[in-house]
Amino acid sequence: MEQARQERQTAYKVSIGSLLKETPTFAGDKFNYIEVLGRKVSRVSLIANVIDKYVSREKPYIALTIDDGTGQIRIKLFDKLEMAANINIGDTILVIGWVRYFNNELYILPEIIKKIDVRWTMVRMLELEKAGIPVKAQGLVLPPSPSELPEPRLPQPTPFAKKGVETEKIQLTAQLSPQNIKEEILEVIKSNEEGIDIDKLIMQLNYPVSEINSTITELIEEGKIYEPQPGKVRSIA
Repeated sequence: MEQARQERQTAYKVSIGSLLKETPTFAGDKFNYIEVLGRKVSRVSLIANVIDKYVSREKPYIALTIDDGTGQIRIKLFDKLEMAANINIGDTILVIGWVRYFNNELYILPEIIKKIDVRWTMVRMLELEKAGIPVKAQGLVLPPSPSELPEPRLPQPTPFAKKGVETEKIQLTAQLSPQNIKEEILEVIKSNEEGIDIDKLIMQLNYPVSEINSTITELIEEGKIYEPQPGKVRSIA
C-alpha cells in the first residue's frame, strides 16, 4: 500500500536551489518532504547539467552531480545503473525521482534519467518563473561546450553561457514584425484542435521564450485563445 501511495505523488517541477534553501521535514527520524511554495515536495522533476560523474569500482553505485544554475545536488544510483551508463559530464538531463536525506545531505533517488536537448533548459526556466520559483537572471546554466550547438555569435559572459540558441532566435525575430509573429503563433495554436502545451509551442517556433510568452499573454487578453489548464493553450475560434 505504501508503494501505491508513493506512485501517485506528483513529481513537482522545482529548481535545485529551492530544495536546498528549505529545511527538510521529518516524520520521526525518517525524511518526509521539503515544503516549496506551500507544496510538500518529496518527488521532483529536474532539468540540469551534469558536472561530475562518479562510478564505484567496489560496489554497484553511481553518483551524478547536477547543476541548474540555482544550486547543485547529487543523483545516487544503488541499482538500475544502466540509467546512467550513457550519461556524461556536460550532458543536459531530465531526472524524475524521490528526494532523500541521509548523513546531512539531500540527494535524488532517480526513477528516470533522460538525456535531452539543451534548449529544454530555457523551457524549464520559463515554467519555474511562471510558478514563482526564482532562477538566476541569465537563466539556467548550459553545458560548457556541447558539440551539437552552433558556435556563439556574441561574446559570452561565462563558460556556461548559452551558445547561439537565443542569439539565433533573436535574429530570426528581427526579420518579422510583432504582428507577423503573433499571427504565426496563433496559427500554430489553431492547428492543434485539442490545444497545445506551451513548452511544445516554444520548441516548435524559432522565437525567444520571452517573445512567445508575451505574445501568448496578448492573445489571451484579446480573447483569441484561452488556457484550459495550466501550461496549455487553445484557440477560441
